[in-house]
Amino acid sequence: MKYNLIVALLSLATLGSTFASPRALRSNQDGKVVGGTPATEGQFPYHALIRIKPNGNPTCGGVIIGNDLVLTVAHCVEYFSANQISVIGGKHWHAETGENEQYRDVVSLTIHESYDWVDLVNDIAILRVDTPFEFNQYVRPVPLPAFMHETTAEMVVTGWGAIHQNGTRPDVLQWIQVPIVDDQTCQYMHPDYYVDRAMLCVGPLEGGKEACYGDAGGPVVEVNGGPLVGLIAWGALEGCALPDKPSVNTQISYYVDWIITNSAK
Repeated sequence: MKYNLIVALLSLATLGSTFASPRALRSNQDGKVVGGTPATEGQFPYHALIRIKPNGNPTCGGVIIGNDLVLTVAHCVEYFSANQISVIGGKHWHAETGENEQYRDVVSLTIHESYDWVDLVNDIAILRVDTPFEFNQYVRPVPLPAFMHETTAEMVVTGWGAIHQNGTRPDVLQWIQVPIVDDQTCQYMHPDYYVDRAMLCVGPLEGGKEACYGDAGGPVVEVNGGPLVGLIAWGALEGCALPDKPSVNTQISYYVDWIITNSAK
């Protein structure tokens, strides 16, 4: 049994052969935010769409954290060079071009130096765009958390995806509000995969709400305007939004120093 990629795993060589490897979810899969609610335009101005040139296919989600900086997960961009990637801020309509969108080409790509594609260790990347975003009500960065930030607040997860498990892709950005699942419980519910403190598990244990295929790299943010807490990474292969199968996300508080250091380059 394998798992779908939908957060960062810290390197742990002694356990590398103990747990199975997650499986990446990229643009060839339909996006799913199961149980989602349509967002209003500008409701989540930090959410970005990452596309691969030349055909411009949407690949993953991203998060605007600075005037020319976007975070995503490494497995979304590991096979591409910077000049093959573009970012769209202010994206609301999935299949249409909106007047508030800002299209940017990527000029540099920094993947975590200890990223491991097999175990999804350190699954995080920084994209720098060619022209700074013009911040307004539709395009705006989300604040980073403090180092080792801890919270019990509920999370808001956003992406373009089906409202139901086998539904079609909606036209506009979707969002869900979900609780945090503690690490011990999350590990128990994912016995074949390693869940460490650099991961954040979210989702109601009764199921019904979850990010899934194609939403990797998108934001997990504290409700009521809190900081960026996670990047969507992986979930159960058996399906989306299943009972007792919370999704697992890169926990940003463990990477704040890395983000700051590499954003200055």
